[in-house]
Amino acid sequence: MRHLQFLLLIVGTTLISCSSFDSEKWKNDKTSRKSQAKSIIKNRVLVNKTYYQVREMLGPEDFNSNFKDTITYDGTVEYILGTYWIDFDRLTIRFKKGHVDSVYRYHD
Repeated sequence: MRHLQFLLLIVGTTLISCSSFDSEKWKNDKTSRKSQAKSIIKNRVLVNKTYYQVREMLGPEDFNSNFKDTITYDGTVEYILGTYWIDFDRLTIRFKKGHVDSVYRYHD
């Protein structure tokens, strides 16, 4: 019985760590981004962050959809989820008045 409890503890800890956001892992391991994107959206990690705070957490964006106004930073940035540039998912972050307004994921 103790072995089963230990095994369940290990599996649970592994699942939690796999789905939580880790800034360094996001920046250095693009294969981890899909599972981390779920955590970013679910846990509202980026809510009310500025463009510079997001960039510090996620690194340089893969796509910048030209901010409409560089003073207020209204616009979107996107990060590729995974390592493929064909048929890929994106994490899109929309800014309004300089802060994150919404974060969503879509398939390109």
